[in-house]
Amino acid sequence: MNQLKAVVWGAALVLLALIGGTGWLLYERIESTVAPKDAATKKDIERVEVKQKQQDQRLGDLESRVGVAEGRITDVEKETGKLRGEVNTLQGEMKQVKEKGEANAASIKDLQDQIAEKEKRIADLEKERDKTKQELQAMQKDIDEIKKALGLKSPN
Repeated sequence: MNQLKAVVWGAALVLLALIGGTGWLLYERIESTVAPKDAATKKDIERVEVKQKQQDQRLGDLESRVGVAEGRITDVEKETGKLRGEVNTLQGEMKQVKEKGEANAASIKDLQDQIAEKEKRIADLEKERDKTKQELQAMQKDIDEIKKALGLKSPN
């Protein structure tokens, strides 16, 4: 923003120098065309005054534009500062979220390991249950055969 300000001021100074230089050249031109013994005519003076008024008007317009440009620069610098503050805040929040995310990823991994361990234990217990059921059925079959051999009534 400071560079933009410097460019605007530099352009204004160059323009002022050009306007001043033009005025000086006009003055010298009039001086050189009018003999020193001859006085400047009213028409020459009016022409110089008109040119001076035009230059004053241009100078006023440029000074006004410089003021507007400086105001815009100030506004842009304020907005830039505000946005930089917001960016810094968001970067801090993003860092915190990332840290939480990494912690959550570790927690998720731990939970997944625990789930896998418990699911394996469930599968082992189900196998044991199925084996026990088969053994129970085999024992029940043996009991039924013994009861049949003894002539006892089977509850089934």
